[in-house]
Amino acid sequence: MHPYLKLSLSEPRMRDSSFRSSPPGHRRGRSSARFLGRLVDDELADLYRAAAVTAYPSLYEGFGLPVIEAIACGSPVVASNRGAIPEVAREAALLVEPIAEAIAEGIRAALEPSTSARLRVAGPLRAAQFTHEATGLAGWAAIEAAISG
Repeated sequence: MHPYLKLSLSEPRMRDSSFRSSPPGHRRGRSSARFLGRLVDDELADLYRAAAVTAYPSLYEGFGLPVIEAIACGSPVVASNRGAIPEVAREAALLVEPIAEAIAEGIRAALEPSTSARLRVAGPLRAAQFTHEATGLAGWAAIEAAISG
């Protein structure tokens, strides 16, 4: 790990989360990881904006909202190439197999200055396409297609 990088983990925003305040075997004060617990939206946005990279190695994702949140804040994102994430992120994230080696390689690539700069520009542009109006229009088009066909 780079000496200047820190791993920050936040608690999922689900009510029945079984997230622990620290993982089994974690020794406080001897780790580069910070366990932040539950964050409010403003805190999470600040964390995304300050991040050198955001990793989202999900094995299954219904839509990919955390990816959209991170790219909207300009964080370079490394995400799984599973579920809806590739369609949601497109060129605004580095997509990898959700295995340790591929995730690590994706993080290294995202830390390269030229890649980081490209992702920091592409992310907010892609996230801007996910407006309430665009979502409503797409939903309406899907309903019309289902009714007519």
